[in-house]
Amino acid sequence: MKKVILLLITIAGMLSISNAQRVRGTLRNATGLPNSNEVIVSIKPTAAFNALISNLIVSVQIPTSVGARPVVNFTNLQPSLFATWTQLDADQGDGFYTWGFNCVAPGASNTDATAWSTAELDVLKISFVGNTATPFTARLCHYLDGGTGSFALFYVETNLAAVNGGVLSDWGSLFYGTGATNGIQAAGSIGVPNAQYSFAPVPNIVLPVKFLGFTATRRDNSAILNWQIENESDITDRYEIERTLNGADFRKVYTVPAKNNGNSSNAYVLTDLNLSAIRSSGIFYYRIKQVDKDGRFVYSEIRSVRLNSRGIAIGVFPNPIREFANLTIDLEQDASATISINDASGKQMKNIQMQLFKGANIKKINMASLAAGSYMLKIQTSEEIKTIQVVKTN
Repeated sequence: MKKVILLLITIAGMLSISNAQRVRGTLRNATGLPNSNEVIVSIKPTAAFNALISNLIVSVQIPTSVGARPVVNFTNLQPSLFATWTQLDADQGDGFYTWGFNCVAPGASNTDATAWSTAELDVLKISFVGNTATPFTARLCHYLDGGTGSFALFYVETNLAAVNGGVLSDWGSLFYGTGATNGIQAAGSIGVPNAQYSFAPVPNIVLPVKFLGFTATRRDNSAILNWQIENESDITDRYEIERTLNGADFRKVYTVPAKNNGNSSNAYVLTDLNLSAIRSSGIFYYRIKQVDKDGRFVYSEIRSVRLNSRGIAIGVFPNPIREFANLTIDLEQDASATISINDASGKQMKNIQMQLFKGANIKKINMASLAAGSYMLKIQTSEEIKTIQVVKTN
C-alpha cells in the first residue's frame, strides 16, 4: 500500500510540475513611445525551471492593408542563450503578412542547467521597413499546428522530456499583455478546419522614412548631394549630413530641416563647397541621418566623391584591429577583386574573392583568429593592386 501511495504522490508531483512549468509570450513597442517601427518579443515562464531550451519559434504579423509587403530586420537580444535565428515568410491567406522566427542553435549559456526565472526576458527585436506612413498594429501570433506551412506559431521546446513532453508553450494561455487574445477561430482559409488562433497586439506602428535614392557627385571643387524621401510626415524633423575622410569617423557637417509641406515624398539637394580646403585629394564619404521629433533616426546608404585622385582608394578602420577590420574600397568602375592578408614572413593567411562596385564599398574582414602582429592587406583587380599595412592586437 505504501508503494501505491508513494507512486500516486510522485505522479501528482509530476503533474503539478507539468502544470506549473509553462512559457508565455508578449509583444511590446521597442522604444516605449508611439509611432515606432520596432517591436520586441518577450517570453515569461509561469514558474522557474532548469533546462535547455532547444527550440524557440515566435511569429509576428501585420495587416496586408499597409500595402506592399515590408522588409523585416531582426536582432537577437540574447546571443548567449540563442546562438542563431532564421526567418521564414509564413503568410496564412487571412489578411496578414506573417513572419516566423526560429532559434536553430542554443547559445553557449543555454545548457541543461540553465536557470529560467519568472522574470520577463526580451529575446528578439523586429524592425519593419516599407513604404507606408499609416499607423498599423503588429501582432505576436499563433495558429493551430502552425497554420499553412506549419511555421506560424509560438513554440517553446526543452529537454525536459518528462515534463509536458518537453514542450512548455502554455497552450491554454499563450500570450499576455494589453489586448492579448487566446483561443479564437482563425479568419480566412489557412488549410486547418476551425483553426485556433491567438495573438498579442502592439498598436501605432509607423514605418520610418525611406530613402528612395541618394547620390553624391563632384562638380569642380564641390560635392552635390541629392536625396529623395518617401514616408515623410509631420513627425519628421530634420536631415543631418555626415561626412568622413576615412570611411569610419562620420561627423555632422550640415543640417537640413524637413520640408513638412504635407507631401509624403520630397526631394532635397545640398552642395558641400570648396572640398580642396579640407584636403587636396582623396575620397570624401557622405551619409544622411534622418531624425524624427522624438529622437528616432535612420541612415541612408554611404556615397562618396573623389577629388583629384584616380584608381583604387583604400582604407582600414580601426587600425590596430582586435577582431574585425572594416575595409573601405573606392573604385572608378565595377570590378572583381581578390583581398589577401599576408603575415610579416609573406605567408598568406586569408584569400577572399568578392565583387566590388563603382564608388564606396565597405567590407568587414574577420581577423579574430590571427595572431597579434603586422600584416599586409592587398586588394587586387584586373587593373590595379593596392596594399596597406595593418596591425592585429589581442
